[in-house]
Amino acid sequence: MRLVHRHDFPENLLKVTREEDFPAMDVFIIFICTADPDKEPPMSVVNTALSLMAYDYPAEKLSVYVSDDGGSALTLFAFVEAAKFGSHWSPFCRRNKEVMYESMKERVENVVDLGKVTDDYITNEQERQPFNKWTQGFTRQEHPTVLLEIGKDRDITGQSMPNLIYVSRQKSRTSPHHFKAGALNVLVRVSAVLTNAPMILTLDCDMYSNDPQTPYSMLCYLFDTTITPELGYVQFPQRFHGLHKNDIYACELRHEFLINSAGLNGLAGPNHVGTGCFFSRRVFFGGRSSFVSPEIPELRPDHVVKKSIQAQSILAMAHQVADCKYEDQTNWGSKMGFRYGSLVEDFYTGYRLQCEGWRSVFCHANRPAFLGDAPITLNDALNQIKRWSVGLLEVGFSKYSPLTFGIRAMGPIMGHCYANYAFWPIWSIPLTIYAFLPQLALVNGISIFPKCFRMRLVHRHDFPENLLKVTREEDPGDGRVYNIHMHGGSGQGAANERGEHGAVVDGLRVSAVLTNAPIILTLDCDMYSNDPQTSYSMLCYLFDTTITLELGTKRAGRSQSCWDWMFFSHRVFFRGPSSFVSPEIPELRPDHVVKKSIQAQSILAMAHQVADCKYEDQTNWGSKMGFRYGSLVEDFYTGYRLQCEGWRSVFCHPNRPAFLGDAPITLNDALNQIKRWSVGLLEVGFSKYSPLTFGVWAMGPIMGHCYADYAFWPIWSIPLTIYAFLPQLALVNGISIFPKVSDTWFFLYAFLVLGTYVRDCLDFILFGGTFQRWWNDQRIWMLRGVTCFLFRSIELLTNRLGIAKNGFNLTSKVLDGEQSKRYDQGTFEFGVESPMFVPLSMVAIVNLIAFFRGLVGVFRGGDFDGLFVQIFVAGFVVVNCWPIYEAMVLRTDKGRMPTKTTLISTFLAWTLYSAASHIVPQI
Repeated sequence: MRLVHRHDFPENLLKVTREEDFPAMDVFIIFICTADPDKEPPMSVVNTALSLMAYDYPAEKLSVYVSDDGGSALTLFAFVEAAKFGSHWSPFCRRNKEVMYESMKERVENVVDLGKVTDDYITNEQERQPFNKWTQGFTRQEHPTVLLEIGKDRDITGQSMPNLIYVSRQKSRTSPHHFKAGALNVLVRVSAVLTNAPMILTLDCDMYSNDPQTPYSMLCYLFDTTITPELGYVQFPQRFHGLHKNDIYACELRHEFLINSAGLNGLAGPNHVGTGCFFSRRVFFGGRSSFVSPEIPELRPDHVVKKSIQAQSILAMAHQVADCKYEDQTNWGSKMGFRYGSLVEDFYTGYRLQCEGWRSVFCHANRPAFLGDAPITLNDALNQIKRWSVGLLEVGFSKYSPLTFGIRAMGPIMGHCYANYAFWPIWSIPLTIYAFLPQLALVNGISIFPKCFRMRLVHRHDFPENLLKVTREEDPGDGRVYNIHMHGGSGQGAANERGEHGAVVDGLRVSAVLTNAPIILTLDCDMYSNDPQTSYSMLCYLFDTTITLELGTKRAGRSQSCWDWMFFSHRVFFRGPSSFVSPEIPELRPDHVVKKSIQAQSILAMAHQVADCKYEDQTNWGSKMGFRYGSLVEDFYTGYRLQCEGWRSVFCHPNRPAFLGDAPITLNDALNQIKRWSVGLLEVGFSKYSPLTFGVWAMGPIMGHCYADYAFWPIWSIPLTIYAFLPQLALVNGISIFPKVSDTWFFLYAFLVLGTYVRDCLDFILFGGTFQRWWNDQRIWMLRGVTCFLFRSIELLTNRLGIAKNGFNLTSKVLDGEQSKRYDQGTFEFGVESPMFVPLSMVAIVNLIAFFRGLVGVFRGGDFDGLFVQIFVAGFVVVNCWPIYEAMVLRTDKGRMPTKTTLISTFLAWTLYSAASHIVPQI
């Protein structure tokens, strides 16, 4: 139980292995909702792919799969243009003129503005053929598998290009598609058929590679004999570009994704966060000693692809495994691939993998491996957390709950660590109480606090420069460049929503077919690689003999929220280190060797097969193999499940961020982001795999409670809502509900409160934060409690009662000039009418009234001794709510609080105040 900071030395790799022994790697770029180009512009995912092409890694060992879960012709066109540009740009990625990029960007944006791909933008008949599939009956919810290899075999200098494979999995309204986890499982199967690389990198479309050396960092851990047998994935932290210097929406989530990950580094490893993760393909097929065999041998991780990726038989099989019915009656999503059952499929899959005995490694290099987009509005930031909260609670209250299954599978420590995440949204309870109760009591002159006058972390450091001392780097000698592949999941509108879950799992299968790399990096589409050396940092942990045996994941540090950048060992998606779950076909096995060209028809056919929306039917994909389904926060859930399976993970936090992404720049986006997470976290916390039950059983009490801390995160809405109203309403009525200042125990109470804040601030600063960022972090924490945490907790309850259905809200990736200017100035962005702003404004109004009523009461000879704490709490909330008062009264720009929201909030606050004035005195 200590902080572990890992350091990898990729420069020593060739001292322990040869370059020709470097594993092949399938990269999954997950693009979930391309049907809305205004939310996720195609250029964002294009930039992600181009950044990955710049990896300093043997070209013939890299395949890039793009999962277009929306099945958009605009996205396909963008990648066709990117492939043309890449053949010129790759050889001169550091020297090429910007005009060529701008020309490509202009063509793509013109097509997006038109809303369709016209003949004016098609250069030849061969290029037109793929777009013929977009017929009138082709919709986002109902469409066949579209699988296409894009780009040339050689660049303009004659060197090899990466495989770039576009996969849009089949979707049907009659088949569940399990969101992101389902898409990832399709990629796992399709890649198994086409390439079957032993390593898989998952990356969200809003992220980009920030370090071309990142794969070598991963290899350091892969070749580390002390951890390799159980190493399931290598996780890189989420980092963001363009983040406000004071992180006004606390999108960084430094505690959850840096500090906690360093602590988990000393146990079984950090959880999978959904992106920036290198997986061993083997982990998706059960534990290390309990292999879950896939339905067909082509999906086995040890399957060797012998045919070209363009072979008809390969393409046919790829279409087969991408079918929306393929997973019926299989283990996909349950025992194989990414796991289903939570909106946070990344958290759930990582959790299940660790429950199966896989370990993970957190790789946090000085240079971020990946960078992504962070919400720039409060609404987006809160909605993001709201989505996570639902998924986490799904895990926490599932049959795999970290507090039950997690403790049994990983031991009490790891089980409670995962429970810490799974029950993260439950913080909504104390935070809501904290936001209202003392203030309402203060308004009524009621003292509810004691009176004043009665008196371990792991930091990993990698040294990629030492990699060649422990392994060798193959030099192909022909100067080949990376192959890039585009993948978009199959879809028929009737398919049950699997969101990101299904997309990632589909990608896992597709990559298994095509390349089957042993390491998988997951990356969101709004992120990009910020350090070309990131892979070497990952390799340092991969080759670290002290952790490799159970290392399942390795996270790369990122200065922003989600769990989206992670290197996985391909093996972790096939159960624990000692319990391999075999996929349906041998081509999906993590040890499967792809011997055929990625262009072989048989390979392509199999890639289409495993990407089919029916492929996972009756399989273990999403449950025991691949990324796990069952939570909106599939990244958290997957990482949690992986660690429950016995895998360890490593948190890699380099000085240079490996990946950078986009952070929300509006309050609405920031809140929506957290709101999305909250549902997923609660799904995990209240699932059968709850960290408090399954997590404690699987990983031990410490790890189980660590995950439970996240899973029940949204439950903080309860105490925070009470804190925001109850003390204030009591104060208005002159009722004391806290210990008096003269009380003997008051100083102990004050010491505990101040000590908690000081420790929290110290942790924040020691991990590279500033006091101003910490202040914004604790302020946003309170705002989340009465907005996204509260809303998502209610949504989960109504969902369980069958009244409502979970949704998947996107965080806007488009930057508005005026919004960006206000964000850079540190000004909160409201601007839009959002239901979440109503309780937020109510808190501000009630606390302001309570604070001044409390002061007036004291000046008139009131009970200052008994009401001091409530006046202090109301004043503290008032200070935190200053940006809200500005937006409601003082500001005139477009980012001010909508007048309608202000009026509704004022009316409701006054109604609450009036009701409390009649009810509270009678209690």
